[in-house]
Amino acid sequence: MTEPQCWLTPSTPGTYSIVVVGAIDPDWADHFDGMQLEWDVPGATRLVGHVADQAALQGILERLYGLSFPILSVTCLAGGSPSTATDRSDRTDVTMD
Repeated sequence: MTEPQCWLTPSTPGTYSIVVVGAIDPDWADHFDGMQLEWDVPGATRLVGHVADQAALQGILERLYGLSFPILSVTCLAGGSPSTATDRSDRTDVTMD
């Protein structure tokens, strides 16, 4: 299997797969920013789609949490480019003392 190619920063768009426990009703699909709902994992729902940036990803994860869907996995399928991985212009370094 080929490893996903993800070079992310907080503002980099990407394509994600999010798997949660339980079945999300298809009528709720509009609440997940255009993510496609799939039920190929027994007892779970997979959301797959493009996310504008890390803030949008966080919003989807918070929505799932608010609806009491335990999150099994979050996988970046594609995103960014090698240049975004080395471009530090939109990153903030934090030092822990």
